Amino acid sequence: MKPIASSALRAITTAVLTAALGTAVAAKPDFPTLDLPQAASGQKAIEMLGERLPAVARWYGKTADEFAAILLRDDTARIDRRGRLHYVDTHTVELAGTADGSTAAQASAFPLDQTFLLHSRPGAQRTIYLDFDGHTATNTAWNDSYGIASIDSPPYDIDGLPFSFSQTELERIQGIWQRVAEDYAPFDVDVTTEAPPADVLVRSSNSDLVFGTRVVITQDFVPGGCGCGGFAYLGVFDMTSEYYKPAYVFYNRLGSGNEKYVAEAVSHEAGHNVGLNHDGTATSGYYTGHGSGETGWAPIMGVGYYQSLVQWSKGEYPGANNQEDDYVVMQSNMLPLRATIMATPLRPRRR
Repeated sequence: MKPIASSALRAITTAVLTAALGTAVAAKPDFPTLDLPQAASGQKAIEMLGERLPAVARWYGKTADEFAAILLRDDTARIDRRGRLHYVDTHTVELAGTADGSTAAQASAFPLDQTFLLHSRPGAQRTIYLDFDGHTATNTAWNDSYGIASIDSPPYDIDGLPFSFSQTELERIQGIWQRVAEDYAPFDVDVTTEAPPADVLVRSSNSDLVFGTRVVITQDFVPGGCGCGGFAYLGVFDMTSEYYKPAYVFYNRLGSGNEKYVAEAVSHEAGHNVGLNHDGTATSGYYTGHGSGETGWAPIMGVGYYQSLVQWSKGEYPGANNQEDDYVVMQSNMLPLRATIMATPLRPRRR
């Protein structure tokens, strides 16, 4: 049997996915091979991409002008030496507290010994793994960018004992998971705190429909500090390479591990992985929302720390600089919507 050409394989895979997801999934073009002299942002990044800008923009589903506009308006948008776009989210929160003024986690919804067995949608083909108990990364873009051979990320820790989890820490982890799971509830994806087998996260080929991403909740590891609440590469959820994963959230830059702040950052960084750019205005890279109280609103891809109601967006607020429909973009990065809304509550998977 003759081997199938890569273009034909992509076409077949696209047809299969369109049938499976119930919506058109355009195969991404090949990303141009680049070896830029340095990472860059803004006008410098545009100049360095030069005549390759349209090809890079096309991979991200943008025109050259649209992609250049993102780089110019958002100083958190960076390209690395391979031309890949990532966001270094500089909005941090030094003081604890949530939109309703509370600082403590809610009482746990599940037994504490189930904290690292939580699943929002067991059996889903897509997974977002919230990694709270430490992670070691090697041979990733982050290792190369920061010149660190092994990034050894410590666990989530608010009491100075990083390799044991107190009741408060377990309650906060459950609360963070619940918030993130609620954000992603419209999608056919399992948000979990249980470490999955490698083949559940890694996409082995274009025909592999079981894959996901990892969000590591840890401390800032960048030499000298990144001054950010987290960072993530854009549109890498469905890639067959793990080089541009995981996404990172730095709890020590977010109200010392405050439940709401960390949860908002996790949903935001995972959102970058599934293709979402920032929601801002003409004067701010991040929109912090409007209103107050229970109906105070902000977009997930803006800043959700200060509002109670935080949702996916398509720029439906005054002065929005990004009219992307988050639901459409996420589906185009192979995060499918659920066929039906779950009737049972979020639950842990019991052994």
